[in-house]
Amino acid sequence: MAAAAALLVSALGLSLPTAAQALPGPSGPYTVSGKITFPASAPSNVRQARHQESTPGEQYPEYVGVDIDLYLPVPGTVQGWSLGEDGNVHYNASTGDWSVTGVGNANYQLSISVTLPHNGSARVPSKAIKVSGANVSAGTTAVNDNGRMTLVSVTCDYTVGAKKISAKNRSTGIVYPIVSGNRGWTGPHARCSQGADYGIYDISGNPPAGGYTVYFQQDGITEYYTGSEIGSLAAGDAATVVLKSWEGSQPQMMYGLAKPVVSATPVVSGSMQAGATLKADAGKWTSGATKSYRWLRDGASISGATSTSYKLKSSDMGKKISFKVVGKKSGYWPAVRVTGAFLKSAKPSISGSREVGRTLKANPGSWAKGTKFGYQWYLGNTKISGATGASYKLTKSSAGHTIRVKVTGKKTGYTTVWRYSSKTGLIRK
Repeated sequence: MAAAAALLVSALGLSLPTAAQALPGPSGPYTVSGKITFPASAPSNVRQARHQESTPGEQYPEYVGVDIDLYLPVPGTVQGWSLGEDGNVHYNASTGDWSVTGVGNANYQLSISVTLPHNGSARVPSKAIKVSGANVSAGTTAVNDNGRMTLVSVTCDYTVGAKKISAKNRSTGIVYPIVSGNRGWTGPHARCSQGADYGIYDISGNPPAGGYTVYFQQDGITEYYTGSEIGSLAAGDAATVVLKSWEGSQPQMMYGLAKPVVSATPVVSGSMQAGATLKADAGKWTSGATKSYRWLRDGASISGATSTSYKLKSSDMGKKISFKVVGKKSGYWPAVRVTGAFLKSAKPSISGSREVGRTLKANPGSWAKGTKFGYQWYLGNTKISGATGASYKLTKSSAGHTIRVKVTGKKTGYTTVWRYSSKTGLIRK
């Protein structure tokens, strides 16, 4: 799978981490041995020890063949021996016999895998090996010729993930689950305005070689892979994904765009102060879509907070508060939208002499870099018409009243925030 990951990462313009150099395992007088068997259909290149088959000098060369690793299953360490890297690991491709010599007493994990052309991998379950004062036979490891598929699933970050992904054999009608490989990343995509989620999935159940229909299901809707980025709700449009014996297949598929619920990023406004109420505007969605709401604290749902407003508690201070909308409509792929982070803000202050005829100035304080400000001045609790600048000249009507200012901060990709200053003392004539 290392080669597959390298190709994917290369295509996205990313980089792979540098692997740590493995340390030898505990030395001793014992030998761990076993045998690998292949059916007659296996080509000779996959029976050999893992080797490079592509042109030397390529950035991500293709490797094919057998890997054997015996290592200590200790988190945070890489200690053991590997075929092709350590001289005490022996493998006879003609007979399938292998051995690791010079092994000391310890609990080990044995990993045997076969890398196939086109980034395929014949997965064999790892095995626990205990060496305690004697040689150990690991038995026979049988490798079959079933087709292998590693699916790269791409979804825009506002697409609700599929509940089920399946591959149906076009000849037998048997359906094989495609399950998460628990690995993936986020990155840009031309069709996704706010980025995409890339997930790696594996077909399970040892499907035989042949043609398959791949489809995604969620909330009563089925979308078929068509060979292009946009799928189809019509089964007749489905492309045939071909699995071959002794080869890998790694299609990249996108779903959720055939007939999606049109969605918008919600906007939340309010003051990030305990006791203040935040209000959310879900924006424009597909007509007839049913929307559900949820307020989040540091990404976790806040119990009972399921309306478009939320009154902040003291326990919310210093936490990331966000708002999530999920939209559903029969026959449409559902969508989910979450507000961006709140702007870093500060309580504004007012400077200047509190006398009629003088000018007061609003000082926003320290906000996130690039924030654009708006102002609204108040006489007591009443909005002063037209007083929307960073300063305000006191009039006769101000005498005997207090003044305060509301500062609103906006920045692309962030939730709009407003903050109020404290009230001034009474304005003098």
